Amino acid sequence: MEQCLEGAASRVGQIREDMPWVETEFDPEFRQYILDFQKDQMPRIHELIEQYQSSRIITVFHSREEADDWLGWSSLTHEEKNHQLFLKQKALLNQFLEKGAISQAQHDKSLHDLIEKMGETC
Repeated sequence: MEQCLEGAASRVGQIREDMPWVETEFDPEFRQYILDFQKDQMPRIHELIEQYQSSRIITVFHSREEADDWLGWSSLTHEEKNHQLFLKQKALLNQFLEKGAISQAQHDKSLHDLIEKMGETC
């Protein structure tokens, strides 16, 4: 939880691609959401993992380091990270198609959207 709080606090005042504004203070309501996350959100997350684990590919990370290791990001540039993320998402789409989790049409639409949003080429 401390890592989450520190991360959120460190982003105050930073320009972010995922937000159309710049936070000027650490929102007390968001801080409380982080503090209550284990109690309020994790039970539902565990229910969903239990419900879908036999029909979905689910990877659970217990730290940012685990996620970075899985992605292999520690030594990559921003552009290389984006490209690696694209390749992993493309591979997941292919796995979903192979396992029958999505149709060919869903695969093609999702791949098209992924290519367009990430500025990649196949």
